[in-house]
Amino acid sequence: MAFNLMLAFVAIIISALRTIAVPAEYVVGDEKGWAPGVNYMAWAEGKEFRVGDTLVFEYNLGDHNVIEVSREEFKACNVSRTRTALTSGHDAITLTAGGKKWYLCGKENHCNLGQKLVVTILPSITVQPAQSPNPSTPPASGLSKKISSRYKLLMVVVAAMIML
Repeated sequence: MAFNLMLAFVAIIISALRTIAVPAEYVVGDEKGWAPGVNYMAWAEGKEFRVGDTLVFEYNLGDHNVIEVSREEFKACNVSRTRTALTSGHDAITLTAGGKKWYLCGKENHCNLGQKLVVTILPSITVQPAQSPNPSTPPASGLSKKISSRYKLLMVVVAAMIML
């Protein structure tokens, strides 16, 4: 009997967790970091970058930088002088919109040596709110949807613990 309750509890938790979208953090290049000679196209292959995820560019301070560029600048490895470079050595960029983003290192010849990254950003995964019985009720905002889904998860956990 206790085993069946435990199994039901685990099933409920897994079901509830599947509906929560957690932003991911990607260290660009993994253990190789942000450096010339790394195949960033191969690194990005198979990954699903979504709005809300974060790209972290790790490198030795002063050795490199990160610049978001246009498609044309990316192809030509040529950066407009108006672009601002990130230079902290631990540059975290949160992806805020869907579409393509292009990044490269603006240090001399680094882009030509392969230190550039293009990512396709997919929309974030959102939890669909339950249909309101009252059609005049306005839809929930993005923040209240997140709070609502976390509240529902908390209620499922509490209910399951009571059952035990």
